[in-house]
Amino acid sequence: LAIAVKGNDESESNILLFVKNLFSFEFLETIFFLFLVLLVFGLLIWFAEAKANPDFGTNIKGLGHGIWWSAVTMTTVGYGDYFPVSLTARIIASLLMVSGIGTFGFVTAAIASAFVEINLKKEMGIMDIKFNNHVVIFGWNKRAKNILLEIIGENSSKQIIIVDDIEKIEFEHKNLFFVRGKGTEDDVLKKANINKASLAIVLANDKNNDEETADAQSVMVC
Repeated sequence: LAIAVKGNDESESNILLFVKNLFSFEFLETIFFLFLVLLVFGLLIWFAEAKANPDFGTNIKGLGHGIWWSAVTMTTVGYGDYFPVSLTARIIASLLMVSGIGTFGFVTAAIASAFVEINLKKEMGIMDIKFNNHVVIFGWNKRAKNILLEIIGENSSKQIIIVDDIEKIEFEHKNLFFVRGKGTEDDVLKKANINKASLAIVLANDKNNDEETADAQSVMVC
């Protein structure tokens, strides 16, 4: 049973989907904190070196050199084009070297965590679908794989969402996504972004030996 659902002409790419999930509020907080640390240490080194070191100077260009020095020191690049000469500035530099390792490591861990979280959500079927003009298949039975292969054969870039109350889909494709739950539940339909889908396909539940019950469940999804 197939049901046409009105959808948009444009579909979002997997890259855009990844970006939307990556740049969460927590991730942006981490990036903001990183730039704040760079700015604070850049200002401190500028104040400490303004008179003692001509490379930093007293003008706005010197402040820029301070922030640049802060960035290359925190990332352990250490070009050596600017370096502190006063005792106060060297103490500040030592603090940045120690704290910078932890701060930059924290940002790296946050990015790695975003990768893991997205893949985990995709595998567990708890990721909210953001793209449009996709195909939603309700149910997973012995005919599902053939339907998937047919859709992929016609359009390999088409995003396909499987909605079913099972642990894992035994089928892998770059544009195949899984939403775990029952198609009769509103929150599951919202996760699958059913309002923006171009097509919905309802498959009978062959896990139920009672054909009448299986048909009734299919009708409820419709």
